[in-house]
Amino acid sequence: MAEPITPTTTLKDYIGADARDTTFIAECDAEAQELVDERCKGSRVPPLTKRRAVLEVGAELYKRRATQNGTPAMDSPEMTPQRARNDPMKAAKFILDPFLEPGIG
Repeated sequence: MAEPITPTTTLKDYIGADARDTTFIAECDAEAQELVDERCKGSRVPPLTKRRAVLEVGAELYKRRATQNGTPAMDSPEMTPQRARNDPMKAAKFILDPFLEPGIG
């Protein structure tokens, strides 16, 4: 069973990344935090829910580096080819939507 998400869960731990990727992981985490903060602006989102969204977005951003034309390279440790999402916020959208203010359409 996966470890529960806590406020201190790091992106590195969440994706099981190698310690050699520390700089890139930090960049992905910072970019994910900015994207989620922008999407949540003006809404009250519980901290753990927001952290889960940041981890999901960060994981999507991290996966993009290992993909070629949207699928993992043949020498990738990922055995199951999965398309990288065009929008890294897609997974976060479903997590955050119940807490966000409705938009004006």
